[in-house]
Amino acid sequence: MPRHLPPELIDEVRERTDIVEVVSRYVKLERSGRRLRGLCPFHSEKTPSFYVEPEKQLFHCFGCHAGGNVFNFLMRLENAPFVEVVTRLAEEAGIAVQTGELTPQEAQRHHELEEIRRALHLAARFYVRALYSEAGEEARRYLKSRGVNAEVARVFGLGYAPDAWHALHEHLRAEGVSEEIAVKAGLLGQGERGPYDWLRHRIVFPIIDVRGRVVGFGGRVLAGDGPKYLNTAESPVFSKRRQLYGLHLAKEQAARTGRIVVVEGYMDVVGLYRHGFPGAVASLGTAFTEAQARLLKRFAGEVVLAYDADAAGQAATLRGMEILKREGLAVRVARLPEGHDPDSLVRERGLDAFRQVLDESLPLVEYQMEEALRGADLSRVEGRVEAVERLLPILAGIESPVGREGYIAQLAARLGVSRASLAESLEAYLAEERDRGPRRQGLVLRHNLTRGRYTNRDLGPRPAGGRAGGAVGGTRPGAIAHASERDLLRWLLEEPQRAVQVRDAVGEEPFGAAEYNQLFRWLLTQGETDARGETLVGRIDDPELAAVAGALLMQGPLPPGPFEAYLTRVKEVSLRRQVKELEATLSQLMSEDRPSLAALARLVQRYKDLRDRLGTAVGGVKIRE
Repeated sequence: MPRHLPPELIDEVRERTDIVEVVSRYVKLERSGRRLRGLCPFHSEKTPSFYVEPEKQLFHCFGCHAGGNVFNFLMRLENAPFVEVVTRLAEEAGIAVQTGELTPQEAQRHHELEEIRRALHLAARFYVRALYSEAGEEARRYLKSRGVNAEVARVFGLGYAPDAWHALHEHLRAEGVSEEIAVKAGLLGQGERGPYDWLRHRIVFPIIDVRGRVVGFGGRVLAGDGPKYLNTAESPVFSKRRQLYGLHLAKEQAARTGRIVVVEGYMDVVGLYRHGFPGAVASLGTAFTEAQARLLKRFAGEVVLAYDADAAGQAATLRGMEILKREGLAVRVARLPEGHDPDSLVRERGLDAFRQVLDESLPLVEYQMEEALRGADLSRVEGRVEAVERLLPILAGIESPVGREGYIAQLAARLGVSRASLAESLEAYLAEERDRGPRRQGLVLRHNLTRGRYTNRDLGPRPAGGRAGGAVGGTRPGAIAHASERDLLRWLLEEPQRAVQVRDAVGEEPFGAAEYNQLFRWLLTQGETDARGETLVGRIDDPELAAVAGALLMQGPLPPGPFEAYLTRVKEVSLRRQVKELEATLSQLMSEDRPSLAALARLVQRYKDLRDRLGTAVGGVKIRE
């Protein structure tokens, strides 16, 4: 695989590949004016919001906002890296791809990784053959007792690690795999007497990444001492914290439904698949991690936690839902019947019983409320008071006023208290939380450097156009920022050489949206490129960034007006944003009992400088002191 691809090759592949032909392999498209539309392959929908524009060779979904060119489409759909997608399309188009030369260190690293992957592949085949050997009879009986037939075993690549210390070691050696590589792959352990097979007398579950490659193995003990489940050691290609068992099979259903189910064990994933549910994954015997949450976010917007009903499962649920929430995923919690895990439930009661559990799963907030009320004696006043105290932090975390009001009504009825008293308790709680942060809001400076009193008057009048940080003419700042920043970026996609001019005028991060700044930084790296528009977007190897750029290009021609007008407006918006942020910093500083006078003086001077610059941007003159 090439280390990098020259821009000229990328452009040639893009020009010789028809996005309509490629997308049509996966999506049924129909004509809609000058565009084609169909059901989005990246999220579940009934009304088409996915559009392909043949003229510009771009796609965009107005539902989930995926977008970009043909490279980005395949990268997102197959979770493949940029170089792999371009290389494959080049081969389809009959274009030769030259491999860039590697440094000696890179060549050694590349060779080692290839050898590790080869060792893992050979080990997977060895374990499968062992399962169907005479030695694997006990393992086959166990799988049969769990309802796993030969077809399901084949799909998951299930195998058996023989009850011997060197069976795999000897096989790998016979295949030309060095001892060093086998150890680095996590397949062998190192003992006083030398290397030994890491997994012995265990059912083997290959751990496969989203690209379908074996990266490690999990093993369930059949008899004897040792942990019930054991994974192979971590390696250059395997980290337990960054993998999810079964995701390579679950990702397609997740993309269609927008939902993925997280269970505890390997057998839960296998059992659900066996009964017709391929949308489940499991962590690898460790606590759920942020890296795993980010991995899920690539495939689905909603996660249902379906852990066991025992204490360990509930603890795992609490940990997992907080991590998922922080990653911005919608979280629901499925409550399994007592004594059941997902595998036992579908084996004893069928898939419909599990689907019912999913249908009855609770949104995160409602699950937290149920847990808060668990064990509370609501027949006694003291019990209701205690329950309210547990519920207040949960209610405070609900951002939607309508949602908060609805839950207050539900809880008031359940607790036997009035809505007014519960709402009053919540307001008191919120006030107390605010007092723990800055005790004074607004820009009221209460510490003069020499006389003990420093007020807003020391800062001079505010910039024209209303309150500091506001928009000219009373328009919402967000609306002006979005429109002006969007239009300036559309200019830069057509004339990327102007990015340096924007940086010099506004700074390294001229935009309020993180994704706009990321796109801007990428444009700065393009130098004096001749590429523009769709050709330029074709060189972006980040699918999320390409989606942002593609969406901008699909908005049609720019509104009339010179480039400098857009630049001036963005500069104004940026200055207003900085003023608002500085006001918040000053407010925070003044909430302290003994604020730093030197820091205060620096911030006040910075505030005055920003106001002067903003006054110049708005009216062309400095604001009078």
